[in-house]
Amino acid sequence: MCVCVCVCVCVCVCVCVCVCSRAKGMRVKLIGQKAFLWFLQSEFSEENLQFWLACEEYRVTPPWQQGAKAQSMYGQYINPGSPQEVNLDAETREALLRVMEEPAGDTFHEAQQHVYHLMAKDSYPRFLRSPHCLEALRVP
Repeated sequence: MCVCVCVCVCVCVCVCVCVCSRAKGMRVKLIGQKAFLWFLQSEFSEENLQFWLACEEYRVTPPWQQGAKAQSMYGQYINPGSPQEVNLDAETREALLRVMEEPAGDTFHEAQQHVYHLMAKDSYPRFLRSPHCLEALRVP
């Protein structure tokens, strides 16, 4: 018999501690981006996690590279009709457009938070009930 307790520290990483009668002591298993991404791909919504991860990477981008990276991200995730367009409200999209001429380290913060909350309230709860999560939780 196994008992697993999961603590989610963010949408992208969960830490599960499993106590199993078959195992000596406790096993710690990380359920990370791969399982969640696998689930999002099955729902054709992986652009949300990819955008969130791109924002994390952008935040540590050196200032001299931010302009090109911001333009690339805008074209890939924000621009209406783009191949991986994320679902943003008009206000957030317009605010981003206004700062694209001189992007800073926090340029995508609001948009990232918006996408994070969408995943946290919609995709992630479904993921927790999905076979994808159950498979990732399986103790070997």
